Amino acid sequence: MYTLNMPDGSRDLTIEYSFGGIEDRFTRIRNSKLSKHRDLSVEDHAWLNIFISAMHARTKKSIGRMSEQWQKPLDMIEQMEAAYENADAEKKKRMERSPSLPLTEEQDKIYKEDIQAMVNDPVSLLMVPAIQAQAPLISELDLTVLCTESRPGFITSDHPYIWFDPESFKRPKMYQAPALMYDSIEISLPISPRQCILLNRRGRCGYRHVPVKAVEEINRRTRFGAHEHYVSCSDKSYPYWFYVGERNKIPGQAF
Repeated sequence: MYTLNMPDGSRDLTIEYSFGGIEDRFTRIRNSKLSKHRDLSVEDHAWLNIFISAMHARTKKSIGRMSEQWQKPLDMIEQMEAAYENADAEKKKRMERSPSLPLTEEQDKIYKEDIQAMVNDPVSLLMVPAIQAQAPLISELDLTVLCTESRPGFITSDHPYIWFDPESFKRPKMYQAPALMYDSIEISLPISPRQCILLNRRGRCGYRHVPVKAVEEINRRTRFGAHEHYVSCSDKSYPYWFYVGERNKIPGQAF
């Protein structure tokens, strides 16, 4: 998914190598620090923030969203081009006199090609900027590592990075989307069946052993956030993973 096909037929593996380096650093931190409940250094925190941001940006769901965002302006450009081509001479003059960016034909072509590239291949053009933008923002959040010995423990999915706000239902509908500005924001990322990172603004830091109720709540969020698949180390599923919930009766206060 992350290999780029170059015009000369070769393959550019820069992004794959970059992700490989990020994953390697994360694996070292997980094995040497997180799994042993050891304190993290400032550098460890920085690499975790980069890894978490990469996990968000690299999923199929996120890549599709980035492509869709640029498809709309591309459609508008193509609609304007079609309207101009089908217009009579007088209408073309009016369209040419309308306020717009002073682009030459060549500049306009480049502008459209740039947008087309972001629609066709958002990974190579937008992935790194997305990580660079998000990592500093989530570094301001408190980092908790939820721990459990229960079975099957934490599940994961093809979109495991979940934003959730258990207080959102208390706000007007247009403000209910989870956002970093809210103190009640919670961002979860399972890193193994035994541990899950939980970013928050409630001052909760360090390692925290949580009851089965909390594990099941995280699993419910992970299952609902999945794009196509969720993954468990057990062949069993639990009804609560599929529980939709009721307005004003939002679970998730067990952390």
